[in-house]
Amino acid sequence: MAAAIVGVKSPIAALPLRPWHVLVLIACVVALNSAYRVSRDRGYGTVRVTAIDVAFVLLIVVSAAVELHNGYYLHYGAILNGLIEPIFWFLTYFAARTAITDVASAVAALKAFVLPIFIAAPISFAQALRFAPVLDLTVSIVSGEGFASAVEDGRLLRAAGLVGGWTSFGAYVSGVFAAALALLIMAKERGTRSDLYPFLVIGLCIASLLTTLTFSTTIAFVVILLGTLRRLGIRPGMLAALCVAGFAAAAIFGALISERIGQQFDGRTRFVEWIPEWVPNTIGYRAYVWIGQTVPTILERPVTGWGSKVYDATFGRSDALDPDRTVPTGLVWTSPESQWFATLMTSGIVGLVPLVLLLIAIAVVLWRGLKNRGSSWIATPVWWLFLANVAIGFTAISFTNKGLPGAFWPLVGIVAALSIPRRSNTDPESQPLPSRPRNASVMAAQTRIASHRQSTD
Repeated sequence: MAAAIVGVKSPIAALPLRPWHVLVLIACVVALNSAYRVSRDRGYGTVRVTAIDVAFVLLIVVSAAVELHNGYYLHYGAILNGLIEPIFWFLTYFAARTAITDVASAVAALKAFVLPIFIAAPISFAQALRFAPVLDLTVSIVSGEGFASAVEDGRLLRAAGLVGGWTSFGAYVSGVFAAALALLIMAKERGTRSDLYPFLVIGLCIASLLTTLTFSTTIAFVVILLGTLRRLGIRPGMLAALCVAGFAAAAIFGALISERIGQQFDGRTRFVEWIPEWVPNTIGYRAYVWIGQTVPTILERPVTGWGSKVYDATFGRSDALDPDRTVPTGLVWTSPESQWFATLMTSGIVGLVPLVLLLIAIAVVLWRGLKNRGSSWIATPVWWLFLANVAIGFTAISFTNKGLPGAFWPLVGIVAALSIPRRSNTDPESQPLPSRPRNASVMAAQTRIASHRQSTD
């Protein structure tokens, strides 16, 4: 549930913790209690430390150090509460990895994980159709300036669910889609007939995706689906879910989809002359922003960047905390439109390195999960979800947006739990080593004593 409501504001304005943070803390308590009972009943010990754990801690520590450095040299109070988000991403991964002990518990967790789509999808439909009560509720309880301004201005409205942004909502839905595919793969490999539940989830995911009118997450869906077809095969239920959801969404939201596509090609402005005509405007404008604003600004402070919430400070948003803060002067567009440029903008090369190391660690764990029979059924869609978002990171903020982490990290935690064995109380590595002779002379003495005993017997 936490992943579906990350955009919901804190009921107490001065409290940085939101409802999804509270749900994650509850999940951690439940996971630790479950781990204790499993350890007591089955003899399991603690989970092993992985490269992801080390890389995550490194990312948080380096991010804090860079922010303190930037705050001092750019004359603003370091915004350390920005570290709350990555800390809670780690906790979602930790909770999943700690609670999952076998395939049965993983399947149960996935079924619970996808359940909120039955609430998120109708909300997204109502938003796309401008159903006033849902719009009023969303604007009042969800933080998302782009969505709120689109509602107010009457512009093309793209669904944001309770996540707070259309791209972020699409990223969350792509995680749910990957989880539903994992359930189908498991049913196929068990030789059992899947129930209707995963197909309903897939249908709702496809329809929700179309309400976001977002190209990047649409590409992610295609990549995940094509990547899992070899394991999943062509299933009638899958085809039915895709077709019904696609046709229904096209019938209901066809005008919105047509308008969104028209924005990309009709009466377009050529922002960058060397980009071919067939490239959509959304990419052309990004290239224009990168060349004219983002890259030159990054090159002014390439090592440690401009600090947290640099765009909020530059454009005078409510989050700008210090009027004396040094901000870049060359920014006109309000977003870097790239995961990698966003990291370089806020924390420079020093901040990008631990993020890249974390992604490498994720790739290693997921690749190991692909090669493990007990975890490959879920590692396959999660692997393609990961690769899709690495690619999306070149044109949008992916791994650190609002929607993806809450869906992605629990799935990575499940893969890690199934592919990396826990320490057992009977694990030879956890048992004291047998005593050994300290040196050769002791060994020789023991040999002579044994020979003497044999000769006297």
